[in-house]
Amino acid sequence: MEKIPANKLAKYISLASIGTLVEWYDLFVVGVAASLIWPTLFYPKGIGAAALAASISTYGSIYFTRPIGAIIFGHFGDKIGRKTMLIWTLLLSSIGMIGMALTPPFVSIGLLAPILILIFRLIQGIGLGGEYGGAATILIEYTANTNRRAYYSSFLQATVPLGALFAILGLFLGRTYMTAAEFATIGWRILLGIGAVALIIGGFIRYVLMESPLFQELLKKKEIEKAPVTTVLKEKWKTMILLGLSWAYIVTIFAIIYFPTGLSYMASLKISLGIIYSGLFAGAIGGIIGNIVGGRLGDIIGRKKVMIISAILTAIFSYSYFPLVGIKIATSIILANFLLNFSYFLGYGVVAAFFTEHFLTKYRYTGAGFSYQIAAIVTGIYTSLLLPTAIVVSRGIISAVPYIIVMSISLVIIAILSLIPLKETKNISIS
Repeated sequence: MEKIPANKLAKYISLASIGTLVEWYDLFVVGVAASLIWPTLFYPKGIGAAALAASISTYGSIYFTRPIGAIIFGHFGDKIGRKTMLIWTLLLSSIGMIGMALTPPFVSIGLLAPILILIFRLIQGIGLGGEYGGAATILIEYTANTNRRAYYSSFLQATVPLGALFAILGLFLGRTYMTAAEFATIGWRILLGIGAVALIIGGFIRYVLMESPLFQELLKKKEIEKAPVTTVLKEKWKTMILLGLSWAYIVTIFAIIYFPTGLSYMASLKISLGIIYSGLFAGAIGGIIGNIVGGRLGDIIGRKKVMIISAILTAIFSYSYFPLVGIKIATSIILANFLLNFSYFLGYGVVAAFFTEHFLTKYRYTGAGFSYQIAAIVTGIYTSLLLPTAIVVSRGIISAVPYIIVMSISLVIIAILSLIPLKETKNISIS
């Protein structure tokens, strides 16, 4: 097997991961804003739980436009090249972030405020939808001739909790050095702006990223697929649906338990802000460790086994999360967040390898990207429809906990049933 020079590997991982890093940084910053700030900033006063539900729905709306971005950027990524599309995905995402950061409050522009927030969130979703498929594809194709594809790509996956870690740090500093009113007015906007600038800089830096060697071979042989979307849907539609459903438990449970729901739950229990951020920090650390361990295990025992183990552990720790947090002491809150994140990010560590290995180079960007974003539809349904409904019907986040646990278990069952018919890809040759 070919050994990749450490400096080249580090460069590819870094440049491929910038979008994923900022994406999840953004999810945390916007998650905090949607949970604690937007309901009173962008919606009429006096509507209580309805404002929180509407805010969380807007937060989750991004998941409905991500599949659109996956199709658009995947199509051109398989025809023009991975690198070019990976530049445009970052720039489009930054437009959405800047737009949200600059949207005036409800008292200034009335109902136009929540409408603008929703529009910019949807625009951002299109950009982010095309990001992951390209990043995972170019990284896997670069490491195609190694026997550590899952391990190497797990560093791309680890930028998810790493991005969350940066967001937690930014949020903690913002709340430490600003009053609550200052943070609600300008603090969260500054954090979003920082993320947008990072995306723009990342887009320009990606000019130095060499094109995928496997895609360059297709160009030389003049074997570029004319209609990658049509072809991959015709040949691999069942695989794409199963792959999408197989990892939906990871991103959805992250959203409906850990963040922003977990944040709202802890705040409702009157837990101190310092302990809340300690728990979120521990969760991010657990996610980083889980990703790397999962990637290494994926190269040893196989991608499917790792994801099934992850799903089972996630069911267990989803059930125990709220009772542990309910004890209201730092140790139990830190443990709850660490275990939950370790469990589902264990499976996430093999997702980049598992998904891309199912598709040929001629439509890998499209196939892997769209498969990945199918889970976004599931997440959108749970976060924008089911979760807000549970909160409203239960008249608050605390009373909605039994519904949230049932939703989490259902996602795990869907994942395991989807994984069973999928083939193991650990030993296949990438071409």
